[in-house]
Parts: sequence; C-alpha cells; structure tokens
Amino acid sequence: MDDKIIVEKMHELAKKIDYEITDLLWLKKAMYCKPLDDKKQEYADESLATLGDTVLKLILTESLYNKGSNKAEITNKKQKMEDNNTLFKLCNKYGIYKYAYNDTYIFTEAPLEKQLPHPQHDFYIEAVIGAIYKDKGLEYCRNWVINFFNKNNCLPD
Repeated sequence: MDDKIIVEKMHELAKKIDYEITDLLWLKKAMYCKPLDDKKQEYADESLATLGDTVLKLILTESLYNKGSNKAEITNKKQKMEDNNTLFKLCNKYGIYKYAYNDTYIFTEAPLEKQLPHPQHDFYIEAVIGAIYKDKGLEYCRNWVINFFNKNNCLPD
C-alpha cells in the first residue's frame, strides 16, 4: 500500500470528522486493520480501540457527572450513548470504516473475498477516539467527543 494514498485518506477522514491532526501516525494506527492471527479474530488496531473505549467511557461518565446525574442515571445514560448500535450508526454515517486499510488495500478497494471487517460492534470509531487521545491529549479528546456526540444527537440533555 502506497503511504501517500494512506496519508491522503487519513487527512480526508480527519476533515470529515472535524479532527485537527498533530501526529498522523496515530490515525494511521487506528485505521490499520491487519489480522494478528490466522482466525482473523484480532486486528492490529484493537489495542488502540480498547484504549479509545476506555477514554470514551471516562468522558461520557464525567460529562454526566458534571450535569448532576446520580449513579443510576450515569449508568443508564452512558450505556445508551456508547452501546454498539450507537457507535455502529456513527461509523456508518461518517463512513469511518471505509478508511480502514491493510498492507494491500483500502477498505473500499479490496475485492469482496479480501474485504476488511466491518462488524456490528464497530471498533474503528473506538480506535479513532484512542488515536485522538494519544495525538492530542485528554482535554482535546474530551472536547472532540462531546462535540461529535452533540452534533449527532447522542448526548442526553
């Protein structure tokens, strides 16, 4: 895969999701999707997605806490905001999965038999959140998540 194409695609994705990149390496890591085992059950970006999932939980919990929500409200509201269905819809709305790539293909260019995964639990958006956190730090990531979720009507009043 030509790095020039990857760089172009990552900048395109960043613009689409209103993310101001400092270090492109993190977004490239987030969208790199090479199977790490023969069964194709674990992918290169899953560790970054795990970090992104944790950061997302922290940001949403803190946001609800700051709004005066009690424990039960935080649990219930956060669960709805970060469930797989919500993240999957956001990933599809912005076509984030279309920017996934491996050593040979960008998602949209891969032949059907070699297409990269796009599961119902969409780890791409979580990996992107992890990349934003690693690239820009917690404060920027917090603002990005809150703005992104607000823009998409995913945060309760």
